[in-house]
Amino acid sequence: VYLFRISGEMGGVFHVDLKNNPGVSLEEKPADCIVEINDRDFIKLYKGILPGFKAMLKGKLKIKGDLTLATRLNEVFSRSRQEG
Repeated sequence: VYLFRISGEMGGVFHVDLKNNPGVSLEEKPADCIVEINDRDFIKLYKGILPGFKAMLKGKLKIKGDLTLATRLNEVFSRSRQEG
């Protein structure tokens, strides 16, 4: 379960539950992994243009909670892109 806190004009709060009830809500709910990033960098991260570790090193990405889940974000995003 992920919670994305995305700042910027196109940002918002997105709760993504891939475990119990797959889907997305726009509510701030408990999550195993909390991701904080701005909207422009999120798009780059989602598209695979900006590697997560590089974003963290540059201070563009903050992770709270289960870091193991954070390392799986690329896999989650890749599957999402494939499903369209």
